[in-house]
Amino acid sequence: MRAPWIAGVLVFGLLSVATGLLMGQSRDSSPVSRVVLDARTESTAVAAQAVARSLNGGLGSLAEIATIAGESLQQRGKVSLKAFEHRAWRSLYVVERATRVVLAEVGDPAEPAVLGDPMPAEPGIRRAQSASTHDILQYVPLDKERLLVGHLDSARLAEQLAVASGEGAWLVDSAGGVIATTNTGSAPPQLVDGFSGGRVQEIGGRLRVASWASLPGKAPASSLNWTVVSTKAVTATPALPGDPRSLALLLAAVLGVLTLLVFAWLHWARARGEAGYLTAVLNHVRDGAEVFGKPFPHNRIAWTTGVAAFLAYAAVVAVIATSLPREEIPGSVASEQQSRTTLAARQVQRALDSGLSDLSAVSSGIKALHDPGTAERLLKQLVTTRPRYAGVVYLSPLGEVRAKAGDQVDYAAIPVTDKPSVQVAPAQGVRPKVLVVLPSPEGRLIAELKPEVLIRPLSSAGPGNTWLVDGERRVIGATGGFTAFEALPRADLEQAAKLAHQAGAGSVAGAVDSERHVLSWAPLQAKELGLSVLTDRAESSLALPSNAQRGELLLLAALVAALTVVIFGWLLAVVVSPLSELVRCARRLARGETGEVILVRRQDDVGELARDLERARRVLITRSS
Repeated sequence: MRAPWIAGVLVFGLLSVATGLLMGQSRDSSPVSRVVLDARTESTAVAAQAVARSLNGGLGSLAEIATIAGESLQQRGKVSLKAFEHRAWRSLYVVERATRVVLAEVGDPAEPAVLGDPMPAEPGIRRAQSASTHDILQYVPLDKERLLVGHLDSARLAEQLAVASGEGAWLVDSAGGVIATTNTGSAPPQLVDGFSGGRVQEIGGRLRVASWASLPGKAPASSLNWTVVSTKAVTATPALPGDPRSLALLLAAVLGVLTLLVFAWLHWARARGEAGYLTAVLNHVRDGAEVFGKPFPHNRIAWTTGVAAFLAYAAVVAVIATSLPREEIPGSVASEQQSRTTLAARQVQRALDSGLSDLSAVSSGIKALHDPGTAERLLKQLVTTRPRYAGVVYLSPLGEVRAKAGDQVDYAAIPVTDKPSVQVAPAQGVRPKVLVVLPSPEGRLIAELKPEVLIRPLSSAGPGNTWLVDGERRVIGATGGFTAFEALPRADLEQAAKLAHQAGAGSVAGAVDSERHVLSWAPLQAKELGLSVLTDRAESSLALPSNAQRGELLLLAALVAALTVVIFGWLLAVVVSPLSELVRCARRLARGETGEVILVRRQDDVGELARDLERARRVLITRSS
């Protein structure tokens, strides 16, 4: 009988203490709202993700060029890189690993010495000091004896860093050396400690948010131990009205007092209520006197009052939580979200451009090599090494299939064009078909992109739901589930898609269905495609101070309600109901009714009382006989 009572006192007492210690502790005294710091940290993490994808994607493109160069060496005994001169690399060359002799090159003069000794035998990325600049080297084996090397100009990474730029964004190595930056006139702050994070501090006499994130994702980019660091000047944000600490301490005190009163009453009721009546019955039966009257239900009243008191407390806390004042969403949060959405649009555009670039490389290989089987080998190699493609087909000028690889490509579903393009085929099933088309005098190359190629870059928009829509505001891809060409789910998203198509990138914070949302939008760079990226983020996902306090109070209300059900349900099952049943049995004995056996099913205090009543019943039967 004591177990649920002791458990209730301990659980509610500890909850009261925890409420006072945790919710009443000193709040973050930073003059910058947590939501501002989180938004900057998210932008920096997204920039790191974009840099990692760019580096790994560049290595994949280099592997495709290596395939074509290897075919050229096998068939013609020489290799030409002229067709790849205007790619991402400042310098591109093939070098023999043993002798360091350069067999072919385009762009700036080759510098094989920066590869070190021994020369690498596996695909990879590293940083190296060339004659004039710090380069990012990307390399893949052409065969066992030769290596294809590209010197990537680090300035090309500035586009990915721009989303985190603020006052400056830097890509730094493990020693703190700057690899790439959007701000060449200053050095990054020395804050990097851990995979990612952020803090507020004074830099140059001004208040700034500084954040950092290591390159995530797959190797080799993630194994480089490079980090993106960014800073942004901020202004102080006003505090919420009222003192959250005072409210927390008041709620903790009320819960503590309520626990003492309710469980003290339950303890008194257990000893003086029905249990006392049972003792009186046993004493009267032993003495041979008659017992009359009905006991006052102290236990049940105390139990009912306790349940009502704790549930009322939980309800009051929930009402307080829902009525807390709501501060404005800082403008910097919407601005950061818009930058991330713009980056997502650029990443989608980059994926589409990479498709045209890959097909251009294959087209150059087909044109340079005259072996009849070259086209099919290159297409199979493209599908094998570049998993972004579901299938690819090479057509003659008359539309006849000359070679194909991967899944069947529905090239008849799109119109014939004489310019490189990206086209979306009519809806078929639950996913749209996005086709990359590269025409040439020799024929047409058409590749179908896998759906995830367009969906994966949408994660660059950060938290929230993100959609890729066409010019008619139909969904082409989304970070959540979607059906091809379905309509956007809300009118405000439709309006955002119109603005993206008509006026370019932007963002807005407003109320939707009683909850505020941050909407941001950005069109793809290729206006003729009519594609745009939209991001919707609900206020509940933002670390606003009122949201945090509201969440803590709602959690407290839920805990109190749940513990009330558990503890008082236990009391009802173990104490209140069994005692009420024993009281009914005792009243029968007091009236002299001894015909019904009192069953003993428990081995605790209640079971002992039941045994005593059964003995009393037998005593009364013996006396009457």
